[in-house]
Amino acid sequence: MTQTKFDLWRKCWEDYLLGKQENPDGDYEQLVIASVDRMAEKDLDFQGFGDESECTISTPIFGLRAKAVAYRTRGSRFYRDQEVFREVLDGLEDFYRTTYNTENAPDRTENWWLFEIGAPLRILDILVLFHDDLDDPDAWIKKYTDVILHFRDAYKSSSHGKPETGANLMWKCHILLLTGILRREEEWIDWANAQLPTLLRYSKALNIPRMGKIYDDGFYPDGSFIQHYMFSYTGGYGKHFLSILSGDLFAFRGQECLRLPDENREFLFRMVMEAYLPLLYKGHMMDVCRGREPSRYWCEDDAAGALVLRALLYLLEVLPENEARKLAGHLKEQLALPETRKKLFYDFHPSAEYFASPSLAERLRALDESDAPMAAPLTGHYNFGVMCKPVHRTARYAFAVSMYSKNIACYEKLMLECNRFWHMSDGATYLYTGSGSSYSGDFYATADMQRLSGTTVERSPHREDDPYFSWYLPEARSVYAFAGGATLGNAGIAGQQYRGQGSGKDRTLEVRKSWFMFENEIICLGSGISSPTDNPVETIILNDRLTDGNSAFRVVTSEDELLLAEGEETVVQTDRLFVSKAPEKDGNGYLFPGGAEVHILLQHRRGTWNSAKINPNHLSENTYLTAWLSHGTHPENASYAYAILPALSEEAWQAAAERPAFEIIENSVNAHAVKHLAENLTGVNFWQETPYACAGIECSTQASVLFDEKTLAVADPTKQDREISLRIMAEPDFAATVDTKGSDGNTFVLKYAPKAAHIR
Repeated sequence: MTQTKFDLWRKCWEDYLLGKQENPDGDYEQLVIASVDRMAEKDLDFQGFGDESECTISTPIFGLRAKAVAYRTRGSRFYRDQEVFREVLDGLEDFYRTTYNTENAPDRTENWWLFEIGAPLRILDILVLFHDDLDDPDAWIKKYTDVILHFRDAYKSSSHGKPETGANLMWKCHILLLTGILRREEEWIDWANAQLPTLLRYSKALNIPRMGKIYDDGFYPDGSFIQHYMFSYTGGYGKHFLSILSGDLFAFRGQECLRLPDENREFLFRMVMEAYLPLLYKGHMMDVCRGREPSRYWCEDDAAGALVLRALLYLLEVLPENEARKLAGHLKEQLALPETRKKLFYDFHPSAEYFASPSLAERLRALDESDAPMAAPLTGHYNFGVMCKPVHRTARYAFAVSMYSKNIACYEKLMLECNRFWHMSDGATYLYTGSGSSYSGDFYATADMQRLSGTTVERSPHREDDPYFSWYLPEARSVYAFAGGATLGNAGIAGQQYRGQGSGKDRTLEVRKSWFMFENEIICLGSGISSPTDNPVETIILNDRLTDGNSAFRVVTSEDELLLAEGEETVVQTDRLFVSKAPEKDGNGYLFPGGAEVHILLQHRRGTWNSAKINPNHLSENTYLTAWLSHGTHPENASYAYAILPALSEEAWQAAAERPAFEIIENSVNAHAVKHLAENLTGVNFWQETPYACAGIECSTQASVLFDEKTLAVADPTKQDREISLRIMAEPDFAATVDTKGSDGNTFVLKYAPKAAHIR
């Protein structure tokens, strides 16, 4: 039979899945083969359609796809094994007979994703991988793609009847593109090409009756990626988006079946640099941007990071030379650690998407052979204002804060996931140093989820029994709008006002929190902490998983090293704390201006992922070092102040404690203000909606402000399109009015002038 363009395009996708396989004995190839075999050996226990939460992973189609890859991978012990070939086809037929057909399919509102996305992705790959070995490939293709096209309506998903957006539309574009190629039908290919450009442009805020302001799915100018209208998802749905798109761009490069305009390709590269890379730390994708995916045992932050890095490796082949060279430098920096490279080839479970395949080994070898110089660690302050997730990066560490607002929900409790994520956005902070592995290793299966670092919480003994907040209802969002901050140079500030969960679903805890993020210090302030309940209120300074099962750690105060007994709470009055963990050379310092009573607990904890996501039941264990400040019960306008000094030596910590580089100017219900003496920067979060003066500046309403002697940076953290009037009380006075309409919390930067300015 004469080869058609459709046959060529099918081979392009096969080459993406399998690569050339010219060197099966290579080091990278051996890692791939080990992963492929491991996935093929894991049979999922298919129980048919149960409840909504489990049917996505209780289907055999994931395992069948894994076996199909192994069947075509040279060096795999399943390579060309006819028993495996028959097992996959028999399993596919059984899946068709019992589940995936047009006659007796269950109500897809239970799980439309399986029918319209999950199953088609795997079935299409199997049809491509097995095509040349099938007696009648066209009959197989028609049988299964007829079902795909029966459920194809990418504009109106059966679950909610509105247009698909974001990653869901990206998935469906790929599915119909590959369906058109296999069926040799142009209309589906044309449809995919018509939709793809709509995904590679900025999205906009929406105003929905009874829901108020929410965000349409997709990218925003500040680098945020939103899915489900109220959740930060760069490392979740955004990870899927990038994985599918990079695969298509790589597989069909130079082919007319994929017609993506240059401006959309340029947009994609911009998002790689502005949306994805700032959230990657040494191969770990930060949990603040992963929606509900941190509750998935098969996709912790290192696994999510590996998937994003894989996608970026394929993108290298399709970017213009200068852009590819720049990205290659960043990938070399991300993959500098041997353990990060090894994880690039590791898949934990058949439910993990986009398995490592032989072509991945070839892509990493191409990166190694590239003469692009390794980039320096990414530095700067990234205010993902739409997501309410600021990220601060220096050459030594990265720091992220998870907040929520009137527009962004606190957590996504859906499909039995995030069962215990009550305080995930109550100012939870994530500090990345060294290898960045603090939040993997079964962190969410074992951590005390009422003591996440950075949070101020009412600690309830009955929290496990409390009903969750339905993500699509107002209760999941804050009653206050303030959640954001400002950026000036590499420095940034953030603030959040929220009403925290007390007893049951009652929100009774009042809190105002700020973070002032500089090169060497992060100053954390809290005020207005009030609660009417009998629950003790705590502010958590740190909740560190001691990695590598290590007991080699030191906790030092101003007086001496503490000897902690496991399970026994220690209380110390101190103005400083230093924590170092082997094998890291340096540690993290903490300063408490004026002194504080610090509670410290070394605790060995056991737990299962059932507490975060149903399945599996295996027991996990970790040891945690936790420190907190107690506000007691029934606090009224309590406050706290401490500074984090990440990734420094004990000697540098002691020197910083003796001569702090910062001064706390105000910590009240009216304003939080800090002056950094070394960097000559002053930051203020104004909480009042009426004019208020603090730190030499007067502000007309709520705002975040950073300024030095020449420059003023201001943002509206409420994202309420306010007009902000400011006056710096100096000689001469400097006044400005900033119209923040449509800015979504982004920063306006003004240069000082001797006369008033009006900025719009």
